[in-house]
Amino acid sequence: MSMIVYAEAMKMRTYIWETYGCAYDYCGGYVADEEFEKLLANPSKAMARQLLIDQICYWFQVGPEDSTKAPHCWYESTTGGWGNLNTEFDMKFALANDPELKRIYRRVVMGADA
Repeated sequence: MSMIVYAEAMKMRTYIWETYGCAYDYCGGYVADEEFEKLLANPSKAMARQLLIDQICYWFQVGPEDSTKAPHCWYESTTGGWGNLNTEFDMKFALANDPELKRIYRRVVMGADA
């Protein structure tokens, strides 16, 4: 597999974030702030590239945050508690019907050249 360069990683992450939304719980359990701290400690394109790849891999693990697509979305119910919307993002469907998403998955997660 040829190495993924920074510009390619940024393009892939931008496509996913703009098309489907950020990863589920992106600023919660995933803690994007920790990545920012790593980048500040080692401000290089190599570090930024690796963090972008990590974000893409995480997105494929958990799906998007968007409440109409994500499997883990929570909402505040009218009774004051929290409830699960039980809406599921169908990753298999998305990969089967979006050639660019499938290419990114193969390139980043599976390590295959596109």
